[in-house]
Order: sequence, then C-alpha cells, then structure tokens
Amino acid sequence: MTSRRLKHVYNTAQWRGPIRDEVLERAGHQCEYVDRATIFGERCRVRDTRVGGKVSLLVDHKDHEHPDPFDTTNLQALCPRHSGMKDGGRAHDRRRGLVR
Repeated sequence: MTSRRLKHVYNTAQWRGPIRDEVLERAGHQCEYVDRATIFGERCRVRDTRVGGKVSLLVDHKDHEHPDPFDTTNLQALCPRHSGMKDGGRAHDRRRGLVR
C-alpha cells in the first residue's frame, strides 16, 4: 500500500516481521490476485523469493480505511504488478485530489 497515512505502520518491527510472515504463509507464498476475467478465476502464479520465486511479494491492505492496520484478515499478498494495478486507481484519484 502506498498510503502516506500509514507510513508509520510500515516502519514497525511488528509489520516487517510477524505480520508479513503470517500473511505470506497463509497465501502459500504466492500472489493472491485472482483474475475474474477468466472463466475459472485463475490465481496469479507468481511466487515469493523465499520459496524460489523471482520477486518479493508485497503485503497489501484490502480496505485502506480499515481501522486496524495490523488486522491480518484485511491483508493480502500481491506481486508488484497486481499491487500496482490495485493502487493504480488510487494513484489517479490522488493526483486529482480525491484521496489523501
């Protein structure tokens, strides 16, 4: 997540250690993005470097307005491409002054 509002969260040991590890473990160290445009809803096959993949997965908030930034039920593992797709609309809104 690129929100400046939560920058203080990303700099904590809690975020970098146990929370990130828990989310990646739950995701099987694989991007959780599911392509709904396909008939079968195929999941992205990108794997984390910890399990032999080529990229480091990012831990991202599903709902940026969720009151607890450390709630793992509101977190997902995404590859950089899909994290960018998700935040792309927010970046566009930020430029227009619609998002802080």
